[in-house]
Amino acid sequence: MGRLTRKELAEHYHGLRGIARHITSNVLVAGGITGIRLTEINRPALAQAAKWTNRKVGWDWGEMHHHWSSRPRHISLAIWIDPTLCCLLLGRVSDGRIVARIDRLERAPNVTKEQFASATLVARTYLDTLGSLAGCRQAVLWEPFPTLIEHYKLAGFTSEIVMKGKIVGLKYDLPLTE
Repeated sequence: MGRLTRKELAEHYHGLRGIARHITSNVLVAGGITGIRLTEINRPALAQAAKWTNRKVGWDWGEMHHHWSSRPRHISLAIWIDPTLCCLLLGRVSDGRIVARIDRLERAPNVTKEQFASATLVARTYLDTLGSLAGCRQAVLWEPFPTLIEHYKLAGFTSEIVMKGKIVGLKYDLPLTE
Protein backbone atom coordinates (compact mmCIF):
# COMPACT_ATOMS: atom_id res chain seq x y z
CA MET A 1 0.00 0.00 0.00
CA GLY A 2 1.45 3.38 -1.01
CA ARG A 3 1.42 6.47 1.13
CA LEU A 4 -2.18 7.32 2.04
CA THR A 5 -3.63 10.48 3.50
CA ARG A 6 -5.00 10.23 7.04
CA LYS A 7 -8.55 10.24 5.63
CA GLU A 8 -7.73 7.50 3.11
CA LEU A 9 -6.06 5.45 5.83
CA ALA A 10 -9.12 5.84 8.09
CA GLU A 11 -11.42 4.77 5.23
CA HIS A 12 -9.18 1.80 4.44
CA TYR A 13 -9.23 0.54 8.03
CA HIS A 14 -12.95 1.23 8.35
CA GLY A 15 -13.39 -1.13 5.39
CA LEU A 16 -11.04 -3.74 6.91
CA ARG A 17 -12.97 -3.66 10.21
CA GLY A 18 -16.23 -4.25 8.32
CA ILE A 19 -14.73 -7.14 6.36
CA ALA A 20 -13.28 -8.63 9.57
CA ARG A 21 -16.69 -8.46 11.29
CA HIS A 22 -18.34 -10.11 8.28
CA ILE A 23 -15.75 -12.90 8.07
CA THR A 24 -15.86 -13.46 11.85
CA SER A 25 -19.67 -13.71 11.75
CA ASN A 26 -19.45 -16.25 8.93
CA VAL A 27 -16.86 -18.30 10.86
CA LEU A 28 -19.16 -18.32 13.89
CA VAL A 29 -22.19 -19.46 11.88
CA ALA A 30 -20.11 -22.14 10.12
CA GLY A 31 -19.08 -23.36 13.58
CA GLY A 32 -22.71 -23.56 14.68
CA ILE A 33 -22.61 -20.42 16.84
CA THR A 34 -25.65 -18.24 16.26
CA GLY A 35 -27.24 -15.31 18.05
CA ILE A 36 -24.03 -13.27 18.23
CA ARG A 37 -23.94 -9.92 16.45
CA LEU A 38 -20.82 -7.83 15.88
CA THR A 39 -20.80 -4.07 15.44
CA GLU A 40 -18.36 -1.23 15.81
CA ILE A 41 -18.74 0.47 19.16
CA ASN A 42 -21.68 2.75 18.44
CA ARG A 43 -24.29 4.83 20.30
CA PRO A 44 -26.48 1.85 21.29
CA ALA A 45 -23.40 0.00 22.62
CA LEU A 46 -22.20 3.04 24.54
CA ALA A 47 -25.69 3.57 25.96
CA GLN A 48 -25.83 -0.01 27.26
CA ALA A 49 -22.27 0.16 28.62
CA ALA A 50 -23.13 3.36 30.50
CA LYS A 51 -25.75 1.35 32.44
CA TRP A 52 -23.30 -1.35 33.57
CA THR A 53 -22.99 -1.55 37.35
CA ASN A 54 -20.72 -3.58 39.67
CA ARG A 55 -17.87 -3.27 37.18
CA LYS A 56 -14.31 -4.36 37.87
CA VAL A 57 -12.93 -1.26 36.10
CA GLY A 58 -13.92 2.38 35.99
CA TRP A 59 -13.35 2.97 32.30
CA ASP A 60 -15.50 5.55 30.56
CA TRP A 61 -16.23 3.82 27.27
CA GLY A 62 -17.64 6.97 25.67
CA GLU A 63 -14.47 8.91 26.42
CA MET A 64 -12.18 6.04 25.40
CA HIS A 65 -14.08 5.45 22.18
CA HIS A 66 -13.91 9.14 21.30
CA HIS A 67 -10.14 9.13 21.90
CA TRP A 68 -9.42 5.85 20.08
CA SER A 69 -11.72 6.41 17.11
CA SER A 70 -9.66 9.44 16.08
CA ARG A 71 -6.84 7.02 15.19
CA PRO A 72 -7.14 5.71 11.63
CA ARG A 73 -5.97 2.19 12.56
CA HIS A 74 -8.15 1.79 15.65
CA ILE A 75 -9.91 -1.45 16.50
CA SER A 76 -13.46 -1.13 17.80
CA LEU A 77 -15.80 -4.04 18.45
CA ALA A 78 -19.04 -4.56 20.32
CA ILE A 79 -20.09 -8.17 20.80
CA TRP A 80 -23.81 -8.65 21.27
CA ILE A 81 -25.75 -11.70 22.36
CA ASP A 82 -28.92 -10.07 21.09
CA PRO A 83 -30.35 -7.95 22.40
CA THR A 84 -27.74 -7.63 25.15
CA LEU A 85 -24.30 -6.11 24.85
CA CYS A 86 -21.86 -8.77 26.02
CA CYS A 87 -18.42 -7.26 25.54
CA LEU A 88 -16.56 -4.18 24.26
CA LEU A 89 -13.01 -3.96 22.99
CA LEU A 90 -10.73 -1.22 21.75
CA GLY A 91 -7.25 -1.41 20.34
CA ARG A 92 -5.19 -0.58 17.31
CA VAL A 93 -3.02 -1.85 14.53
CA SER A 94 0.56 -0.64 15.06
CA ASP A 95 2.04 1.97 12.75
CA GLY A 96 4.29 -0.61 11.09
CA ARG A 97 1.40 -3.11 10.87
CA ILE A 98 3.41 -5.60 12.90
CA VAL A 99 0.89 -5.97 15.75
CA ALA A 100 -2.89 -6.00 16.05
CA ARG A 101 -3.51 -5.18 19.70
CA ILE A 102 -6.46 -5.16 22.08
CA ASP A 103 -5.87 -2.48 24.70
CA ARG A 104 -9.23 -2.51 26.46
CA LEU A 105 -11.56 -5.48 26.79
CA GLU A 106 -14.50 -5.54 29.18
CA ARG A 107 -17.47 -7.81 29.56
CA ALA A 108 -20.86 -6.73 30.79
CA PRO A 109 -21.21 -7.51 34.51
CA ASN A 110 -24.27 -9.74 33.93
CA VAL A 111 -22.49 -11.95 31.38
CA THR A 112 -21.96 -15.55 32.45
CA LYS A 113 -18.54 -17.21 32.40
CA GLU A 114 -19.67 -19.31 29.43
CA GLN A 115 -20.80 -16.23 27.51
CA PHE A 116 -17.52 -14.48 28.32
CA ALA A 117 -15.57 -17.53 27.11
CA SER A 118 -17.54 -17.36 23.85
CA ALA A 119 -17.00 -13.59 23.59
CA THR A 120 -13.26 -14.04 24.15
CA LEU A 121 -13.09 -16.55 21.29
CA VAL A 122 -15.10 -14.16 19.11
CA ALA A 123 -12.65 -11.35 19.98
CA ARG A 124 -9.74 -13.66 19.17
CA THR A 125 -11.27 -14.65 15.81
CA TYR A 126 -11.93 -11.01 14.97
CA LEU A 127 -8.38 -10.01 15.94
CA ASP A 128 -6.96 -12.90 13.86
CA THR A 129 -8.99 -11.79 10.87
CA LEU A 130 -8.36 -8.06 11.13
CA GLY A 131 -4.68 -8.57 11.90
CA SER A 132 -4.26 -10.87 8.91
CA LEU A 133 -6.13 -8.49 6.61
CA ALA A 134 -3.90 -5.63 7.78
CA GLY A 135 -0.73 -7.70 7.25
CA CYS A 136 0.19 -7.99 10.95
CA ARG A 137 2.48 -10.71 12.31
CA GLN A 138 1.29 -10.80 15.91
CA ALA A 139 -1.86 -10.34 17.96
CA VAL A 140 -1.54 -8.92 21.47
CA LEU A 141 -3.84 -8.50 24.45
CA TRP A 142 -2.30 -5.62 26.42
CA GLU A 143 -2.55 -5.35 30.21
CA PRO A 144 -4.80 -8.35 30.86
CA PHE A 145 -6.34 -8.62 34.32
CA PRO A 146 -4.10 -10.92 36.37
CA THR A 147 -7.09 -13.03 37.44
CA LEU A 148 -8.01 -13.64 33.77
CA ILE A 149 -4.58 -14.54 32.39
CA GLU A 150 -5.28 -18.29 32.40
CA HIS A 151 -8.65 -17.64 30.70
CA TYR A 152 -6.93 -15.68 27.93
CA LYS A 153 -4.21 -18.32 27.57
CA LEU A 154 -6.92 -20.95 27.01
CA ALA A 155 -8.30 -18.69 24.27
CA GLY A 156 -4.92 -18.78 22.50
CA PHE A 157 -3.02 -15.78 23.88
CA THR A 158 -0.23 -18.15 24.87
CA SER A 159 3.02 -16.16 25.03
CA GLU A 160 3.66 -13.76 27.88
CA ILE A 161 5.12 -10.27 27.48
CA VAL A 162 6.95 -9.58 30.73
CA MET A 163 8.39 -6.26 31.90
CA LYS A 164 10.03 -5.83 35.31
CA GLY A 165 8.77 -9.26 36.38
CA LYS A 166 5.12 -8.45 35.59
CA ILE A 167 2.99 -9.82 32.75
CA VAL A 168 1.99 -6.74 30.74
CA GLY A 169 0.60 -8.56 27.73
CA LEU A 170 -0.19 -11.85 26.10
CA LYS A 171 0.47 -12.57 22.45
CA TYR A 172 0.45 -15.12 19.66
CA ASP A 173 1.73 -15.19 16.11
CA LEU A 174 -0.74 -14.66 13.29
CA PRO A 175 -0.65 -16.96 10.27
CA LEU A 176 1.47 -15.50 7.50
CA THR A 177 -0.52 -14.28 4.53
CA GLU A 178 0.78 -13.37 1.11
